[in-house]
Amino acid sequence: MEFTKKDKIIFNIVAVISIVIMAIAVSPKTMQNDTYYTIKIGEYIFENGINMQDPFSWHEGLPYTFPHWLYDCIMNITYKIGNWEGIYCSTCVFAIILGLIIYFTNSNISNNKFVSLIFTLLDIYLLKDFIAARAQLVTFSLFALTIYLLEKFINNPKKIYAVCLAFISLIIANLHCAVWPLFFILFLPYIAEYLFIVCYDAEIALRIATIIKILKIKICKIR
Repeated sequence: MEFTKKDKIIFNIVAVISIVIMAIAVSPKTMQNDTYYTIKIGEYIFENGINMQDPFSWHEGLPYTFPHWLYDCIMNITYKIGNWEGIYCSTCVFAIILGLIIYFTNSNISNNKFVSLIFTLLDIYLLKDFIAARAQLVTFSLFALTIYLLEKFINNPKKIYAVCLAFISLIIANLHCAVWPLFFILFLPYIAEYLFIVCYDAEIALRIATIIKILKIKICKIR
């Protein structure tokens, strides 16, 4: 049964509420060791800047690249404003954002809102062990948003989508640069599909098959 515009709006509201509940339910109140380190690194950056040296190493002057300096600063500000309760609330907010992006990405691809909601809730549940006050939680959302923008660009190649993709790449490089190369891996299925279509349109596969057939015939004659 196809939804009317009003039905879609109502279902989206229900879906958003369901995602919010699920995201809050799986967000842990306990903090990981990395969270304490993140907050302290953010404090150090505000006081000393990014000097490319590890401030907490026993070895003086040990090189350090501050791989998620921007997230560290954001968490330090959040901690100063809301203490640990603020950190927990930020985790819930990032988890909700992740769930919403996954839902609307699924809806854009499948056009089946019920199935999109079910798989979104399942995704959030399966990700529960990775939902924490760490840079990875924001990165997950940016990766999901990347897929959404790629799908939108394929359906309607506007420059704004390409600009947004470039901006997301810049954000990931500063939020969690260790996973920045993975951003380009998300493009590989789309590139492979494009190359397949180009080859199909050029009848390359048919030509290769014809060449192989001719070679087989020549080899048989030689024998």
